[in-house]
Amino acid sequence: MKAELEMIEKNNTWELVDRPFDKPVIGVKWVYKVKLNLDGTVQKNKARLVANGYSQKSGINYNETFPPMARLDTIRTLIALAAQKEWSLYQLDVKSAFLNGILKEEVYVEQPQGYVQENKETKVYKLNKALYGLKQAPRAWYDEIDAYLNNAGFKKSSSEATLYVKTNDTAAPATAGPETGPDRSASTSRSSLGRFPRRKPRTPAASSTGSNRGLLAVAPPPPPPKLGD
Repeated sequence: MKAELEMIEKNNTWELVDRPFDKPVIGVKWVYKVKLNLDGTVQKNKARLVANGYSQKSGINYNETFPPMARLDTIRTLIALAAQKEWSLYQLDVKSAFLNGILKEEVYVEQPQGYVQENKETKVYKLNKALYGLKQAPRAWYDEIDAYLNNAGFKKSSSEATLYVKTNDTAAPATAGPETGPDRSASTSRSSLGRFPRRKPRTPAASSTGSNRGLLAVAPPPPPPKLGD
């Protein structure tokens, strides 16, 4: 729980303010989960602070909620292309992805149980960014990663809202596709893959997952060594 709150504070997700009289305040709760490895062994115990989104009211503390989702056939096509071209597969996981979505609405939440600040019990948090559980959290995250990819030179597919394409100087295509939660991408440029997580603005670190989860990327194999090397 402490790590979760540290991530929220580091990300400038909220600020402590006086309780408003003309705005509803949403409750929050802790959700606990045991995260497993693919072989069934325990990877870590995880605590997530979740907003009680069921108490939100349309037009008051949320508007748009729909986020585009990556279609399974799109992901299959990228994997098939990687297999056909003999490219390597990579992936990254964006930590606490939903905490990066900038909120357009004015949203207030209660202080989390067990972490109410002393002598400030009547104060509440005003959200600058989304929390898990908010109805608009998936949409806010999509808008954030969509803006980043557009600024990075990617072009969105007209038929797939989660597929972005970029061509570098050598005409090697690169594609990326965000999802709600972990986001996925593919690239034929090994150097671009190395720069991608470090260039993301206002987002937590992206780490390699080492399996087919998180952000998926593909890159061509390295060129064969020259004779005499």
